Amino acid sequence: MSDFNIVNAADIISAVTDFSKRDDNDLGCVWTKVVSKIGYKEGVTDSENNFIGRRLASNSKVVDLKNGVVLVETNHSGWIQYLRMYQNFILKGLKWALPDLKISSLAFRVRGTEASLSDVYENHLEKAKVFMDQKIEKTEKELENKFAQNSSSEKKDKNSANSGKLPQDLFKILENMKNDMLTN
Repeated sequence: MSDFNIVNAADIISAVTDFSKRDDNDLGCVWTKVVSKIGYKEGVTDSENNFIGRRLASNSKVVDLKNGVVLVETNHSGWIQYLRMYQNFILKGLKWALPDLKISSLAFRVRGTEASLSDVYENHLEKAKVFMDQKIEKTEKELENKFAQNSSSEKKDKNSANSGKLPQDLFKILENMKNDMLTN
């Protein structure tokens, strides 16, 4: 028993887990490094530095990664608000550190909830589908209106006396161009 002088919880964890085997390119490890840099100022003493990044890193963890979406779990919904404020910074850091994963966005959940990336992803796809359907419908209506206007103007042109002929102004311009070209 004298070999293991366990004093606190960190000693228990380190006694059970060998962190030297942990891969530094692991998404969870990179997450901690990137988030810890939030609010860090180079050349400032520790007492003056804002440690919001360290607090965010200790209160959040990566749970899942699917289709470029990283699911992050936090202890409290307030941490999610902070993470959203720094979302661009975090995404740039993750993309830079792990370019092979092709991370495109972050999704969040509070610890204890059952939300998974498939739920988040399906909701996102459903919203995108509804948006695209509305956009397609709007475009179709615009095209129908333009087609109706063009067909009504064509009917007017067919009924006019110059049916099949160029308008007088355009005809005169083209005739003048033809004459200029032939005389030079």
